[in-house]
Amino acid sequence: MFFSSLTLMRPVSRALKSQTCRELLDQQNYDSLSKQEISVMRYILDGKDNNDIAEKMFISNKTVSTYKSRLMEKLECKSLMDLYTFAQRNKIG
Repeated sequence: MFFSSLTLMRPVSRALKSQTCRELLDQQNYDSLSKQEISVMRYILDGKDNNDIAEKMFISNKTVSTYKSRLMEKLECKSLMDLYTFAQRNKIG
């Protein structure tokens, strides 16, 4: 069976565009995080719980929860697994 190079390139091109769009969106989302949200994210990725994070950042547990909620929303993560996937995909942590 013979496929033209154009036929083979269309799916490849779509995949690359999709990947590029995902990377751009990830970067925009990451850039929208505050310094405090980035710090909380890094502690989460290091396996720290809210109490540990609050102690290390000299803030309340409620503030940690707020930063955590905001960063999850900004990064479009519905779970911690999504956050770990985001971090791995973007080489964070």
